[in-house]
Amino acid sequence: MKLAIEQKIIIGGFGLALFMLGGVSIISYWSLIRIHPATSFILPNPMLMVAIGNSLSLTIFSWVYFLYNYTLITKKCPFYDATEEASAIGCVSHEITERNRTEQEQKRFFNLSLDMLAIGNYDGYFTHLNPAWEETLGFTLEQLKSQPFIEFVHPEDVEVTQAEMEKLGVSIPIIRFENRYRCKDGSYKWLSWTAVPFLEEGLIYGIARDISNSKQAEAALQKANEELEIRVEERTAYLRQVNDELLAEIVDRTQVELALRKSEFLYRTLVETIPHGIAEINTTGIITFGNSALHRMLGYRQKELLGKGIWELIPHSERVTLPGYLAMLVQYQPSPSFYQGQALTKEGNVRDIQVDWDYKRDKQGQVTGLIAVVTDITDIRTKKQELQALFEASLDAIAIVDDQGKYVEVNLSFCQLLGVPHSQILGHQIGNFIESSSDIEQQWRILLQQGQATGELCLRHSDGTLRDAEYTAKANFVPGRHLAVLRDITQRKQAQEKIYFQARLLDVVQQAVMVTNLSGNIIYWNRYAEVQYGWLASEVLGRSILDVTPTETTKEQATEIMSRLQTGENWSGEFWVQRQDGASFPAMVFASPIYDEQGEIIGIIGVSVDITESKQAQEALQMSEQRLRTALEAAHMGTWDWNILTGQILCSTNFELALDVATGGLNSSSYESFISTIHPEDCDRVLQKIEHVLATGEDYENEFRIILPDGNIRWLTSSGQVFYDATGRPVRMTGLHLDVTERKIAEEARRKTEELYRTMTSNFPNGGVVLFDQDLRYTLAEGKGLAAVGLSKELMEGKTIWEALSPETCEVIEPAYRAALDGRETVFETTYNNRVFLVQVLPVKNDQGEIFAGMSMLQDITKSKRAEQALLEERNFVSAILDTAAAFILVGDPQGRFIRVNRACEQITGYSIDEIKGKYIWDLFLIPEEVEPVKTLVQELQSGKFPNEHDNYWVMRDGNRRLISWSNTVLLDADGSVKYIISIGIDITDRKRTEEIRRALEREKELSELRLRFFSMASHEFRTPLSTILLTAQILESSAHEWSAQKRLRNLRRISSAAKSMTQLLNDILTINRAETGKLEFNLKLLDLEDFCQVLLKEIQLTTRSQHTLIFSSQGNCQNALIDEKLLRSILTNLLTNAIKYSPEGGEVHLVLSCEHRNVSFHVRDKGIGIPLSDQPHLFEAFHRGGNVGHIPGSGLGLTVVKKCVDLHGGKISVTSEVDVGTTFTVTLPLR
Repeated sequence: MKLAIEQKIIIGGFGLALFMLGGVSIISYWSLIRIHPATSFILPNPMLMVAIGNSLSLTIFSWVYFLYNYTLITKKCPFYDATEEASAIGCVSHEITERNRTEQEQKRFFNLSLDMLAIGNYDGYFTHLNPAWEETLGFTLEQLKSQPFIEFVHPEDVEVTQAEMEKLGVSIPIIRFENRYRCKDGSYKWLSWTAVPFLEEGLIYGIARDISNSKQAEAALQKANEELEIRVEERTAYLRQVNDELLAEIVDRTQVELALRKSEFLYRTLVETIPHGIAEINTTGIITFGNSALHRMLGYRQKELLGKGIWELIPHSERVTLPGYLAMLVQYQPSPSFYQGQALTKEGNVRDIQVDWDYKRDKQGQVTGLIAVVTDITDIRTKKQELQALFEASLDAIAIVDDQGKYVEVNLSFCQLLGVPHSQILGHQIGNFIESSSDIEQQWRILLQQGQATGELCLRHSDGTLRDAEYTAKANFVPGRHLAVLRDITQRKQAQEKIYFQARLLDVVQQAVMVTNLSGNIIYWNRYAEVQYGWLASEVLGRSILDVTPTETTKEQATEIMSRLQTGENWSGEFWVQRQDGASFPAMVFASPIYDEQGEIIGIIGVSVDITESKQAQEALQMSEQRLRTALEAAHMGTWDWNILTGQILCSTNFELALDVATGGLNSSSYESFISTIHPEDCDRVLQKIEHVLATGEDYENEFRIILPDGNIRWLTSSGQVFYDATGRPVRMTGLHLDVTERKIAEEARRKTEELYRTMTSNFPNGGVVLFDQDLRYTLAEGKGLAAVGLSKELMEGKTIWEALSPETCEVIEPAYRAALDGRETVFETTYNNRVFLVQVLPVKNDQGEIFAGMSMLQDITKSKRAEQALLEERNFVSAILDTAAAFILVGDPQGRFIRVNRACEQITGYSIDEIKGKYIWDLFLIPEEVEPVKTLVQELQSGKFPNEHDNYWVMRDGNRRLISWSNTVLLDADGSVKYIISIGIDITDRKRTEEIRRALEREKELSELRLRFFSMASHEFRTPLSTILLTAQILESSAHEWSAQKRLRNLRRISSAAKSMTQLLNDILTINRAETGKLEFNLKLLDLEDFCQVLLKEIQLTTRSQHTLIFSSQGNCQNALIDEKLLRSILTNLLTNAIKYSPEGGEVHLVLSCEHRNVSFHVRDKGIGIPLSDQPHLFEAFHRGGNVGHIPGSGLGLTVVKKCVDLHGGKISVTSEVDVGTTFTVTLPLR
């Protein structure tokens, strides 16, 4: 039976009460609703339509109650009376107001979101799309839902998209990827996806964002960076060889930057962190965006550039054409380029900049502005200017030529080398200035083929002379440019030719000339020596002279002569020698030591004359003398004879001729005139040597310089012998002069070269340098790294590679060695004795460009190889530590922003890495009062003050505070700047609480023990003087009339002494209490410390009435010192009375006052009972007394009072003591 219901519903009282009580609940219950025409409690609801039938019905409707709108879902059931009339309705309602509101808000958010929201099924179709899809792609929502969504994906992205969708089917919680979607006009747009699967619903929820503009900006930025890298590479090609590590780091950074460009957020991060300034400029020239680097570059605060016109940032000279230039860019849109000019900082300083720009476009491709990458090239230009200055100031000639061999730039030294002005060199071929004898075309081809070359050239000077030059050249040090560095060696070549000429002269001397080293091994054997002795030079070089020339009968004499020569003596005389065939003959031998520049003997030179015929006839003797003179002339030698008695000096004319001086031109006919020709720097040394020889009779040997009449300076080696008369008086001195100027020059050049080469090779880092000859025999082996693999100079030099090394090693290096001897350079890695070496083998050429040896440079790269492996292992190890460590591990940038945190940090704080990354530490975790201290710590780390430690509270996501103990340090970049801040934190909240409780308990225990000790001390220390006072007072009261005045006075003094002891004890207690509560007064005043100490000693002597001797001494000026007199009195009184108390009666107590510039020291020394070592650490604790004091009275407070007073002065107190020997206390106070 059906019944029509009126639009008014009356709720019974019980139901109404339930409704009102349950109005805020999720489920409410309605009592029976009775239908009644009357209006008792009427709820008007024109939207409520109730169908009453035989079955239950479910209705959703809104209910307005006391102006609050509720949405209910209601289940109703009609009730019938006996007449089957509907008399009531039973209802059970659930409130869904909030759920309905949430659904409406979600629907509104879904429809209004600027992001493209989508819900799809696993069949590949969209089920729900928001309107943003229509705006972005141009398709209607129905068109997008009608086809599988893969149909809209770019063909190149289909495979990637399907692979990402398959991940959602295996319960991967969330995926992120990018792909391109087709628009209605046929174009494609880049979308960035985030998708989450709901497997139980069979749905996929996704959010897509149009990143096409971001992709275009990334491409533009990438293009700008690539162009910048190309230009940087072109400008720094000459430095690439020494900047490999820097280039590798740049490549790594570029790869990281490219990876970071996958999202707009990371793009913005890159913009803020790269060192280049980035700006966005609208079409009117107004800056709409500028990154931090741009602001720093121009000296502005963050965002201070926004809204400024770019004409405000450039010098006035460039402002006129700027508006027209911008208008031209917007209208004609030429290809993006770069601009180099100047910019003004906020302070008005001018910086050199390079601007790489591209267009900023809207979705329709219209130009809306420019994106500019600004690079500060001020330092680069400065470096270029510095390099140009070095180029111009170089003493070596430097030239740069192009691929056609034409000069494009030369420095001043090059112009001077040719004697030609700069303008007449540029543009000319290199062959125009080179002598035809130099095969310049061949050398040019070698340079271009091998990339570098060294050698010698013969150049034509403008004055018609030829100049010899050595050169080093490098091809393509920048693309299309070739560099050559030349040095004029004309004089050196002339000197070498002169040396060669002199050597040839010795070869034609008709005397045997022999030179040995200090050990007696032959190093020179002229051609006449070959004739005289029958030995070829090749047969005797390196052999001992004692094995070649002496006979069996004269070998012992020869050994003695060699010993004398080795000690610096000269020797000349007849000597029997033998030829190779065994025949012996007499010879006149002249031998003398050879000295280096430092006066060290480096060898022996001997001239041997066959005097066989002179023994037979005078004619042969004269001939021999003539030969000797000839030999002396050829050898630049001459004789001299000094008559000591007359002072006359005779010098052989052949020596003057050898020096190219006219006869008598040396002006040395007298001793004084000869001395005047000696170089001033050598004169004193020569005179001292002559005096020494005349006094001792030793042979004369000396080396010195003389100044010729034309001003030229020549080096002479002079040897001689003193002759004495019958009385032992020196009367004559004769000897030889040898011109060693050329040898000196050659030796100096050779010494410097050898020293440089030996220094270079012996200090070769982590390896060594070896030279080998055509037979693959090592002639030199140097380097610190050889010993590390069991090799040495002794084991290698003089041996072939097969004699020095293992067959396996020889098999590796032999091809490279032979290639070097063929003129080819080889570089390879090899392993020797468990170490890895980088080996470079190259040919060595002589002055004529002929290959005469090879050089191998070895560098031990074992550590770097191991370091590479260790670095990989360390990275894995660090990652494992970061993921498993229970401590907080944070990595931040130099400004304190998070870069990375470990898993423990995420778990404990409740924040994920995505929420933390890029934020400052004080943005999330710190309480307000700790923000500034933490910022100060970060600034200290930035300024190089690391490591540091601190504790602070962190606020977790749930609001809890945790106390974290931090240790902070930094990682530095290659240039020494801070690259990362590393922080490791340990949660010490519980430990801190436990520690506070423990300290409180310990403090309580200490206070308890202190109270007990105080009561024990007080009961003892107060009882004794009080008993004395009480007993003495009672006796005085009862028997004073029987005592004499002296006895009464003595007892009154006893009362006074006891009262003073109590007063001192109370004062000590009050002093300690005031010091601990911060109420102890500190009043500085000027004191004459010497007077103060002397007065104090007298007072103590009187008050203690002891038999001790108090001795005072003073050091320094102690008349005016700012010190608290009261506290100083307390310090010294306690120390002195203790010294008296614990010293034997009649002993000495010393007080020493010492005043320095900034401090004053008091030394109190006694010879008492001393302090045991076990008690010394506790001396300054209240109530503590030494274990050896016995029955000596005391409170244990005196030294505590001293320590408090010293601390208040900011001073120090120390003690040295030995039991039964004595004690010294030293108090040091600062002078103010």
